[in-house]
Amino acid sequence: MEHRREILTGPDRRNRIFFLAAAMIFLGYLYFYTPEVNILPECSFNRLTGLPCPTCGMTRSMNSFIHLNVAGSFSQHLMGPVLVMVLLSGSAVFSFELITGRNYTLRLFKNQGLLFWVALLFLWIASWLAGLFTS
Repeated sequence: MEHRREILTGPDRRNRIFFLAAAMIFLGYLYFYTPEVNILPECSFNRLTGLPCPTCGMTRSMNSFIHLNVAGSFSQHLMGPVLVMVLLSGSAVFSFELITGRNYTLRLFKNQGLLFWVALLFLWIASWLAGLFTS
C-alpha cells in the first residue's frame, strides 16, 4: 500500500472544481426532484424494445436515497445508492484536496482506478440483467 501526496497543479484544481460544481448541481436536482410532478420523457430504449433500459428507475432510486429511503432506493434500482455514494465520497475527497492543496492518493495496487470503473460497469450490467429476469 502506497500513499502519495503531490501538490495540485492548475488543471487538477480546475478539474476538481468542475467535478464538485457538477456533482452539487446534480445532487441538488435530485434532492428537489419530485417523481410525481416532474415526469421524465418516455424512454426510447423501452419504446423500441419493450424492455426496461439499464437506467430505468435510476432517478427515482437516487432521489429516494438522498431522502434516506434506503430500502425504497434499492428496490427501484440497485445502482442508484451506489452512484450517490460515489458522488458524495468523490466530492468529499476532492474538497479535502482543494482545501489542503495536495493530491492525496491511496494506491492499493496498480490500475486500481480502471478496475473500479470496470467493476462499477459490471455491477450495473449485472443489476440490469437481474432486473430483466426477475420482472
